[in-house]
Amino acid sequence: REGYVPPAGESAACLVLAAEGKAEQMCERPAWIHGVHQIAEFQNLGVRDLTRSESAGLAAHRAFAMAGITSAAEADVVALTAATPVEEMILCEALGIDTRDPGKTRINPSGGPLAGNPLMTTGLIRLGEAFLQLSGRAHGHAVAGAQRAVAHAAQGHCLQHNLVWVLGSERRWS
Repeated sequence: REGYVPPAGESAACLVLAAEGKAEQMCERPAWIHGVHQIAEFQNLGVRDLTRSESAGLAAHRAFAMAGITSAAEADVVALTAATPVEEMILCEALGIDTRDPGKTRINPSGGPLAGNPLMTTGLIRLGEAFLQLSGRAHGHAVAGAQRAVAHAAQGHCLQHNLVWVLGSERRWS
């Protein structure tokens, strides 16, 4: 049904990573990588509990530790690769966001994958959305004053492989 499964579509995405010094030359307000981690689980159905995502939780925990935070609830924006509302609930739990009271955290202000889920680029698009928020380029779906964003990517059966990035508008290290 509409609103539960994303529309079919195609897309392409490109990410430019640049070192300190070069990043400021290329972009007036770059986003800085504060933490990142990825974990994959067994792909076989029946081997793991599909009502949870242990790999998302562990990847998030390690990326958050690198960034000096404890949960995605400390971010202003969270861009999740959740292709259904059920996946969004599972990921929010794994990343430490209380969906009954998300506080200041905005989840998928662009509409996320439910607005468009081009296979193999959806996660990179989420990272791009986090950058747009922090660089002040999100325009019609901007979260005012966003300073920290969490971007999530998933691939495989039932959230099998998860990658979590923590980005900030300020350098974490110098």
